[in-house]
Amino acid sequence: MGISKIINLVADGSYSSQYGENGVMHTSIVTFEDGATGQVSHKKQTPPYAVGDEMQYTEKGEYNGLKKYKVEKPNDFNRPQTNAPVASASVSSSNNKSFALSYAKDIYCAYIQAGKVIPGDQQNDVDNLIEYARKLQQYMDS
Repeated sequence: MGISKIINLVADGSYSSQYGENGVMHTSIVTFEDGATGQVSHKKQTPPYAVGDEMQYTEKGEYNGLKKYKVEKPNDFNRPQTNAPVASASVSSSNNKSFALSYAKDIYCAYIQAGKVIPGDQQNDVDNLIEYARKLQQYMDS
């Protein structure tokens, strides 16, 4: 997978498909600035990208010696992070504690619903829940 500008895009043909416009998919040969070259398929005769567009491409196999790519516009989720903030250890630990307690509560409630825990002594139930959350947090932190 990579993100690069398209430097060459040439129509390559078409083929029958249930996905294309009027049952036809079109193909093009694309060359990226980083040197990757391969075939792309698109539903309309004109691809939804052009020379000069920065696109994300993913290799989807090879056919007749030519790499096949899926090409899409990059977004914040698939763009490499250059100055991404790093969560501090205290925030991460706090999130683990919160998650552990919430998950322990969910499991404990499921046990009560299934009849495996008999409600009664609330303080004992709370102590068990806290102990389970501590064990889960220790497991997550290791």
